[in-house]
Amino acid sequence: MTIRLTKKDDVQAVVTRLAKERYPDVPEAADRAKIWAERPDLREAHEQAQEEPVVVHQPVEKGAPALAKRDAAVAELRKIYPHETEGQLRTRALQENPEIYEEYRRLSAS
Repeated sequence: MTIRLTKKDDVQAVVTRLAKERYPDVPEAADRAKIWAERPDLREAHEQAQEEPVVVHQPVEKGAPALAKRDAAVAELRKIYPHETEGQLRTRALQENPEIYEEYRRLSAS
């Protein structure tokens, strides 16, 4: 029976499984090394196999576009009111730009 291994992780899993079956009393790294030495077909499959792409999922905050607009408004207000705190500037930005607040509420509710 022929198994086609197309991913490096799949080849490594086969090597690990074979190593545990054949050399249960040998440390894990050593038993895998023995399998790699014994099986040129697995070495070749590993060389030809594809790496799995790493997918990073970043959570999307609800209302993020509105928050970006608010932060831009805060940056502008900081130039005018440098003595105010971040919280005060955010409040002022939403008071002066009620459309940003409405957009945030609409996006957060969905």
